[in-house]
Amino acid sequence: MPVVDPQTGACCGVLSRTDLDRVKSLGGYTVEDVMSSPPRTCKQRATVASVAGMMLKHKIHRIPVVNDRDVPVGIVTRTDIFEPLLAKSQDLLVNQETRR
Repeated sequence: MPVVDPQTGACCGVLSRTDLDRVKSLGGYTVEDVMSSPPRTCKQRATVASVAGMMLKHKIHRIPVVNDRDVPVGIVTRTDIFEPLLAKSQDLLVNQETRR
């Protein structure tokens, strides 16, 4: 989940399940205490390949998409990227089978 700066709206961190797992109890902690910062984000014009590479390299499942002012405008997930690739590869396999 992106964390935004209240004054600028810019993404200043990310709160992940892993971040929450690091603390034994949520009592007494603030989001700022637990979040990962600086966040790994991508711009709206980033290529799908570069975002997929970032996910694999850093072992993350979701990346906030930010505009030119680093304000979050969405989130891209592994499912968003890899499901269409899987569907396309399955279509290719079906086409190869029908040619035989």
